[in-house]
Amino acid sequence: MTCKATILSLVFTVSIAFSALAQLQGNTRQKFIATNIDTVIIDSLSIIPGSVTLFFPSGASFSNTNSVLLNEAASQLIYLRNNKQEYPDSLLVVYKVFPLLLSKTYSKRDRGFIEKNYSGLYNPFSYGDQGGDNNIFKMEGLQRNGNISRGVSFGNNQDVVVNSSFNLQLSGKLNDDVEILAAITDNNIPVQPEGNTQQIQDFDKVYIQLSKNKNKLLVGDFELRRPESYFMNFFKKGQGGVFSSEYLPGIRKDQVMRTTFSGAISKGKFARNVFNGLEANQGPYKLVGSENESFIIVLSGTEKVFMDGEQLSRGEQFDYIIDYNTAEIKFTTRRPITKDKRIVVEFQYSDKNYSRTFIYVNQEYEDSRLKLKANIFSEQDAKNQPLLQDLDDEQKIKLASVGDSIQDAIFPNIDSVAFNSTEVLYQKIDSLGYEVYLYSTDSTVAYYRLGFSFVGANKGNYIPVAASANGRVFKWLLPLNNIPQGSYEPVLLLISPKKQQLFTLGADYKLSSSSKVFFEAAYSNYDVNLFSNSDKANDGGYAFAGGIEKISRLSVDTLKGWKLTSSLRLEHVNTQFKPLETFRTTEFNRDWNLSNNSLEGNENAVGAALTLAKPGQKLDINLRLFKRE
Repeated sequence: MTCKATILSLVFTVSIAFSALAQLQGNTRQKFIATNIDTVIIDSLSIIPGSVTLFFPSGASFSNTNSVLLNEAASQLIYLRNNKQEYPDSLLVVYKVFPLLLSKTYSKRDRGFIEKNYSGLYNPFSYGDQGGDNNIFKMEGLQRNGNISRGVSFGNNQDVVVNSSFNLQLSGKLNDDVEILAAITDNNIPVQPEGNTQQIQDFDKVYIQLSKNKNKLLVGDFELRRPESYFMNFFKKGQGGVFSSEYLPGIRKDQVMRTTFSGAISKGKFARNVFNGLEANQGPYKLVGSENESFIIVLSGTEKVFMDGEQLSRGEQFDYIIDYNTAEIKFTTRRPITKDKRIVVEFQYSDKNYSRTFIYVNQEYEDSRLKLKANIFSEQDAKNQPLLQDLDDEQKIKLASVGDSIQDAIFPNIDSVAFNSTEVLYQKIDSLGYEVYLYSTDSTVAYYRLGFSFVGANKGNYIPVAASANGRVFKWLLPLNNIPQGSYEPVLLLISPKKQQLFTLGADYKLSSSSKVFFEAAYSNYDVNLFSNSDKANDGGYAFAGGIEKISRLSVDTLKGWKLTSSLRLEHVNTQFKPLETFRTTEFNRDWNLSNNSLEGNENAVGAALTLAKPGQKLDINLRLFKRE
């Protein structure tokens, strides 16, 4: 019995050993790990959470588990050295593992390898035959969307006409380095989007943009916005090209140069309308051009609307809607209009008197302490390329003779013609010493064709009247005390070609990590009549601004976490200085009780400010002095 018991005991012990060995060869593992490094990779597979046990080399349990940090997914153990735990030369770790490493990224194909080496050649994620496709939009490496349409129109009184249109949108890479973004069409749609939504889309925007590293070239329709400048403020829509680049001069690693150059045909000019609302009248309110042009087209998306100094949002569910083609603005019921509402509308509008072009150059340099900024903008009308007005030699001589007094550039719009019953014609009479034209249908005297222009209230001698004639009829009114009683005259208002230039140079310099000085100087050149060589002395003007700013962190216990910003600013604007657009705040004139008709003069301003702020709280103290002389 004793021998049999011994044999059974031996068999039982061997069975337990083999069972333990089989379990250890499964997902349970053990190994010694070093402690002389901070991070140890325990295994190539992820560890099952809660299965890790640490032992000293002597076999005693390592109970201070707060001195180590375990990342089971990455199978990493990190020793925490800041808890004064003394580690032995090694530790025994016993653990169980998953059959895979959970922290590893698994993919069927390496997308980075494909984009780097095969961009633009073929698409390895596409299956099936990739050849033999005659689709003209089949350009590998590009996302494309577009259409081609062909149409035939004919009628009983016209020949057959073939119409076609082509629209294409592209985005993607041409090769490993060059990216393309394009919207191409062969038909120009003279339609603007309706201004009744917050987001709008230009239907006729055509452009191609090529990018490589930090270089970008855009050709077609584009928009230029205000650079980092105080006096150089503009928003321009153009049709041409713009190139921008950012590069290192190669002297120091912290130095950066940025260059932007643009040359284009300008789509519009700037105008600013300031008016008060009418009691309980939500609109429409008619917008006029910078020279009081009545019939203008506002360029879509260029408007900024302010009410009592607050900028409004476009959209039927927001503050206002605008009809760009008729230049009319309406306010929603969200903004009730009263006679005391101050409304300011800044916008770009289409001016087709002359072909207008502009050139813009921006150059910036920046390092860890210094930042230099230079801007050049030049916009001019092509005086020999009038669009809506056809100037003859006599009219050009008239423009040349008025100099800068362009309000006097008026030309008689009276023509002697044969009588025609389908036209509105006038007869000429002498009334109380005045040469007067009266509407007439008498074929023996009515042989004058007149064109009338609006010249302003009490500046003309004619008013429009209702008549059954095929066209508008104007009636002459007798002046009272030599004051005209009408608003129209049979004259043509000649529009002079103009040129506007602005040059700015600025610098920011960090005196320390918490203080800096800044300065900017500007020079403008505004010629209101390119046909005239006189009155040029007042075309140039200058302005400059500068100051210092310091940011301090308060160390007082009660103000801990607050920052105190102190600044001092000086500004001077010459009376002849002509900015592209207003560079001051919307409510500047009201703050200083200046009307739009205030006399111009040299302007000097001094300002000091203290700002105490921390996240969510802010206190401002501003002292300002403004003087116009």
